[in-house]
Amino acid sequence: MNIDRRVTHIRRVEAVRKAKIRLAMIVLSVLFSIALILVIVNAGRAEEGNGSVRRENEEMDMDQVVIIQDHNLVSSIAENVNPASDFTEDERATDTADEYFAGEPYEPSASEHQLGPEIRMEPAEEIEPDGPLIDFLIPEEDYWKLLLVNWENPIPDDFETRLYYVESNFLIDHRVVKPLQNLLAAMRDEGLSPLLVSAYRCRITQTTLFENNVIRNMGNNMTREAAEREAARVVAAPGTSEHEIGLAVDIVAIHYQNLTESFARTPEGIWMANYGANFGFILRYPRNTEDITGIIFEPWHLRYVGVEVAQYIMEHNLTLEEFVKKYFE
Repeated sequence: MNIDRRVTHIRRVEAVRKAKIRLAMIVLSVLFSIALILVIVNAGRAEEGNGSVRRENEEMDMDQVVIIQDHNLVSSIAENVNPASDFTEDERATDTADEYFAGEPYEPSASEHQLGPEIRMEPAEEIEPDGPLIDFLIPEEDYWKLLLVNWENPIPDDFETRLYYVESNFLIDHRVVKPLQNLLAAMRDEGLSPLLVSAYRCRITQTTLFENNVIRNMGNNMTREAAEREAARVVAAPGTSEHEIGLAVDIVAIHYQNLTESFARTPEGIWMANYGANFGFILRYPRNTEDITGIIFEPWHLRYVGVEVAQYIMEHNLTLEEFVKKYFE
């Protein structure tokens, strides 16, 4: 009888031990699965983060240069261009921009308002014949920097350019790579956090952006004609956008990714307005110049024109339209 009890007891002890082992294995399996998932997620985040890291002193490999001879070109590289930059109208358009950017709202502090003046607070004055002289000569081989593209001056049919990657996955004219890298590096050296969100766009991408804006306007009970007219204030019509020639970029800040006029009051927006000319870039669509440029105030949109021209335009408070007219006429 005692033997039977001992056997029964031993069996119970063994069953308990096996149950504990099974439970421990299950727990370890669950913990291993969780750890594996975390590793995969963190690796994905790290890869995503690496995409925005600046490549300093990048030497051009002309094998990677993309030749664009047909601005109706559809290619996989065009898909890298972020479509968010033109999806804004004014302060009321933040909900549109939020479709693309998840940044937290940012309100500049009082000290940040004092970092520098905002550009073009008053409407542009008419250029008088006896106005400030342009006392420098632009070599003919540099005329590409002054290519005027707007609703009155569409991209020439024979236009072609060579594009090169910058900031990992954006394309711009290969001659603007170094100036843009230098501008971004200077901002980062000042402790700022610029974020490139748009550069070159192919004709197909520009058409899609424009049509989406038109459709949205028509949803607000506008006629097609009125919807196109309103869309053109925000998204340049296909064939009239500087993004299609690779000389324009849209830059915001990591902490403020809404494409609204308020960007002009961020440290990044103030710096770009005050010092962008030192690197050859101008605010292409200044405040209160819509009657000249046809586009609303866009403090995030920079256009490369070369250092000498950019500094003259900034010093005399001009638009590119006004400078080109003054120089060539």
